Amino acid sequence: MICSALHTPALFSQLPCCSVTRTPKISAKMSSKELKSIFEKYAAKEGDPNQLSKEELRLLIQNEFPTLLKGPNTLEDLFKELDKNGDGEVSFEEFQELLKKISQ
Repeated sequence: MICSALHTPALFSQLPCCSVTRTPKISAKMSSKELKSIFEKYAAKEGDPNQLSKEELRLLIQNEFPTLLKGPNTLEDLFKELDKNGDGEVSFEEFQELLKKISQ
């Protein structure tokens, strides 16, 4: 279970399924262009190059935020939280919400 508390950053690190460090590979100091480039690198792996599938999101988190998720079901929960419009993919705008929450 995750992150119905994603919208409450103070609670994010207190959840048993989540661990957030303040030094992820993706830094809050990165420009929007750099972040978009990283997003596109993973989004281009399959399907729509402007959207992350669940597998692409898993790879991005595994490689760029290795300590973000713990437990077997957390990716599913995070994906549901990020996919605001329910289209089964995560857009860059939806992904930016995650970046905002973990950089606070």
